[in-house]
Amino acid sequence: MEALREEEYDLQVHSVFHQAANFSSPIGLITLLAPQKGVQPFSAVLKYPFPFEDLPKEGMRVGAEGIFGNEDILFSFKDAKKRSLKLEAPPAWKAEALESLLVFLQRHREKGLVEMAFGEQNSIYAEFLAPRLRQFRMAARQKKERESVEAAWQMAGCGTGLTPSSDDLLCGYLAGIWPVWPRSLVRRVADKAASRTNDISGALLRQAGAGRFSWDILQVIWYMEGECTDGQLESALEKVACFGSSSGCDFLTGLYFGIQDALESSINKKI
Repeated sequence: MEALREEEYDLQVHSVFHQAANFSSPIGLITLLAPQKGVQPFSAVLKYPFPFEDLPKEGMRVGAEGIFGNEDILFSFKDAKKRSLKLEAPPAWKAEALESLLVFLQRHREKGLVEMAFGEQNSIYAEFLAPRLRQFRMAARQKKERESVEAAWQMAGCGTGLTPSSDDLLCGYLAGIWPVWPRSLVRRVADKAASRTNDISGALLRQAGAGRFSWDILQVIWYMEGECTDGQLESALEKVACFGSSSGCDFLTGLYFGIQDALESSINKKI
């Protein structure tokens, strides 16, 4: 993280799970992940397993060299492999990629909000979100800033789990609409939605608003806009679909809607 190059920040343990620990900091939520987990924005994946429940309750800080507990270094960044997780250039979406994504979602339509990609609302969450999603997309396609921000706020925080389904869907939508929306609108939508949900989900929304996504998600985006084999795209999609109980599929559903609206906006520009 660029912010760690010149300054250290105090850390406070926010939440601890079997394969992850989250820390509150002045620059946002920072996450430690167990080995083999996919790297996310503002996160570090450990080389060896660590009992996160044994983390110090206070006296922790983070800087360019690593994470410290009192005066001892707990996790060194010395040999850490660094990755940029930011969308540097707007994706050049293709209609063929959208069709491939829809075919993939067809096989996962029983998970989370995927049914909404097919115009169905069989779950209580999909039924609640369907009219709000229509309102949001209508405002989004016309780039109506105030209406888009308000509609996103109305959707946020809907669903169960650490990252409610509607928040995952919004993150996916922001990735899909990225090529045609002003950056200020992306940030405002993300920040407003983040203000209505929990800390962990809100952090992911703010990262999406800044164009930052997990490495696995970025691979899906790169494969969808570039040249790849069907097997490569399928493998990347499956990896994302496995996030959480339905988080990955909810993200991909939002990505589908975002790409659809981005392509429609691009076509209308040419007419």
